[in-house]
Amino acid sequence: MDSDLFRDRGLVEFYVVPLRNTDGTVSAACFATTRAQGFVGSDRAAIDRVVPALRNACELRTLRRIELTLLDTYIGASPARRVLAGRVRRGQVEKLEAALMLCDLRGFTELSNRLSAERVLELLNAYFDEVVPAITRAGGEVIKFMGDAVLAFFELKDAATSCGAALASACEALERLRCSSPRGARLHAGIALHYGQAAYGNIGASQRLDFTLIGPDVNLVSRIQGVCSATGQRLILSERFARLLDSGYSAPIGRHKLRGFPEPVMLYVPSSRLLLPKSAAESS
Repeated sequence: MDSDLFRDRGLVEFYVVPLRNTDGTVSAACFATTRAQGFVGSDRAAIDRVVPALRNACELRTLRRIELTLLDTYIGASPARRVLAGRVRRGQVEKLEAALMLCDLRGFTELSNRLSAERVLELLNAYFDEVVPAITRAGGEVIKFMGDAVLAFFELKDAATSCGAALASACEALERLRCSSPRGARLHAGIALHYGQAAYGNIGASQRLDFTLIGPDVNLVSRIQGVCSATGQRLILSERFARLLDSGYSAPIGRHKLRGFPEPVMLYVPSSRLLLPKSAAESS
C-alpha cells in the first residue's frame, strides 16, 4: 500500500477482502475506518454482502481497460475507439482528409537474406522504436505496419497544420534513424508525404476484417515512396503537400512517372533549411 495515501488520516483498522474474478485472477478491495473500536461484526457482514457486486463492477472495468489497451496497441487509438463503439461491419468506412505518410526501411530484403530471423526482428523493432514515437509525438497516428513499412496519417485542425506536423515528424524520424545503430547496424529509410483523402474503416472477408486506409491518395503516397529508392532521396513530398507548406519549405525535383498513374507528377524535397543528407539509393 502507498503509505502517503493513509498518512495522518487517523485510520484505526483496515479490512481487506479478495475479489476473485471469473478468469481465476484475484484482486482486492480495502476498507478503512477511523472509529476507535474499528469494524464490528455487522460492518464486516455488510461489506461481505456487497463484495460480489463490487467484484463484478471491478472486473468489467478491468476488462474494458484491457480491451482498450490491446486494441490501442494493435490497431491504434482512433480505430480502437471506433471498434469499441461498434463500428465493426465490413464496408463500414468514413472519409477523412489528412496528411499521409509512408515510411519504408531500406535494404530490408538484403537484411532478411543475410541475417537470422531473430536478428531481422530485432532490427525491425529497433526501426519501429525510432519511427513510431516521432509520428505520435507530432500528433500522427500509425494505421498499419506493412512488413518493414509504416503507414500513418495526420489529421489535425487544418491542412497546413497537418502537413507541418507530418513534415516535422518525418524529419525527426530520419534523424533518429541516423543517430541509431542497434548493435552496430545502420538503419536507413525513405519517406513519402502527401495530403489527400482516404477511406478509413473495415475491409476484408466476412469473418476476418482489417482496419485500414484505402484510396487513390494512399496509392499515390505509396508510389511516391518508391521514388525514394530510385533517386536516393530520403524524403519526398507530393505537389499538393508542398503547396500546403509555408513558402520556401520545399524545392521541386521534377516530374516523375509513377506506376499506375497516367501522367508524370511533380515531386518535391524539403528546402535547404530542412534538407536532409542524401543517401545512396538502396533497393528494398
